[in-house]
This record gives sequence, structure tokens and C-alpha cells, in this order.
Amino acid sequence: MANAVGWKVVYGQAPAGFETAVAASPLRAGVRYYVSASGRTGGPLTRVPWMGGGDYIFEDGAWRPVDPRPHIP
Repeated sequence: MANAVGWKVVYGQAPAGFETAVAASPLRAGVRYYVSASGRTGGPLTRVPWMGGGDYIFEDGAWRPVDPRPHIP
């Protein structure tokens, strides 16, 4: 669903026109997930490739970004 800020992505639901590489599975609290996406912009003059991603943990019904570096005590 588009809004004034950007796209809202709901876990397990790909926005119209998006393809998924892996089907959704139940989330587990406290587990670190790597999320990534890529595509091309939709400008009228050029279609520039883009990609992004990061490490997240799902806790208390919300996603929280985590440092991608391994924890070293």
C-alpha cells in the first residue's frame, strides 16, 4: 500500500508486481533475520538499479534493526 512516506511492506504479503524468492514462514521471536530487496526505479528517462537490505530481529510484534557485525564478547 503506497502512502505519502513510501511503501508499507507487510510480512508475508508481496506488494502488487513484486516477486518473492522464498515463501513466508512463521516468525520466531529473538531470531536474527536478513532482509533484502532489489529492483529498478520507474523514472520516465531511465531505470536505475537499486538494492538494499539489513539485519533485523522480530520482538514484541515489531521489527528492530540490529548491527550486522557479529557480537564479540
